[in-house]
Amino acid sequence: MSDYYWFNGGLRRDTNEDIEYVFKYLKKNNIKYKDTRNSNTYITIFNKENKKYQYCYTTGRWRQITGKGVVTFYHSKGIEDFVNKYLNKFVGENKNDRQKLNRYSRRAEEDQKKVV
Repeated sequence: MSDYYWFNGGLRRDTNEDIEYVFKYLKKNNIKYKDTRNSNTYITIFNKENKKYQYCYTTGRWRQITGKGVVTFYHSKGIEDFVNKYLNKFVGENKNDRQKLNRYSRRAEEDQKKVV
């Protein structure tokens, strides 16, 4: 059975983590964060390159704050999942290397479509 359930017209999955657990985990792992909970459940977490991420501790939803006006949220299973899989995924990699990789993978997808 899935952890998701129907809520307000969409699917939702709760992390069952409280804010104290999230703060304790971030402090234990020396991850910078800022408590930005005013009327919502989002906190701001910084990765090793000081990029900002907005994280909802009740559902595991997160997004990178870019300032470009485009808001896309992603899902994680909890704070540990978010930190281990997403927070520092591209830290230390050269941006040009990532762009080349994306370009090559797009070409491979296009070539695959031509074959089919």
